[in-house]
Amino acid sequence: MALFDIDDFKSVNDTYGHLAGDAVLQRLAELMKGSLRTIDIVGRYGGEEFLAILPETDGANGYTVAERFRETVEKEYFVYGGERIMMTISGGVGRYTYGMDVNKLIKVADDNLFRAKREGKNRIVL
Repeated sequence: MALFDIDDFKSVNDTYGHLAGDAVLQRLAELMKGSLRTIDIVGRYGGEEFLAILPETDGANGYTVAERFRETVEKEYFVYGGERIMMTISGGVGRYTYGMDVNKLIKVADDNLFRAKREGKNRIVL
């Protein structure tokens, strides 16, 4: 499982307005669907956070999938009202271990996401 958060998303809303922020969220969702695998389940988790369930994936491969998505976003720019908006994301990957419940798995991914933000953003932490 991986959690992603748009870095400095508040500045998009503050600078370009909430409609621009909504457009960025929609485009990010499209990029996520396009860059992850067909077996992955993706969705908005809340605010500017997205969640990806990565079935049949160990920690190292989960990191690889998440890093590929991060790189895709970093290379992309979002256009709104003629303005180019550059974005980056941070992510945390949680590794499932036998007997772990979903709340614990989400907490591990969320803790790793927090660490990615704390260590400078625009990175994935496993």
